[in-house]
Amino acid sequence: SEEGFLFVSNTIRKKITPEYSHGIGLENIQKRYELVCGRSIEVDAGEEKFVVKIPIIFNHESDHI
Repeated sequence: SEEGFLFVSNTIRKKITPEYSHGIGLENIQKRYELVCGRSIEVDAGEEKFVVKIPIIFNHESDHI
């Protein structure tokens, strides 16, 4: 059990016509977490699904904001 984390997963469905993505969503979250609490998210992308492991920010970690 990994307490203190939020896990978000989604299946990967290949599109017939790939759409262009800037890919800034996860990068944005990563940078914000590093700024706020000095921690990072983890992304595990497999063949069929990807999982994002996001640390929960507790009040004492964000008191400096």
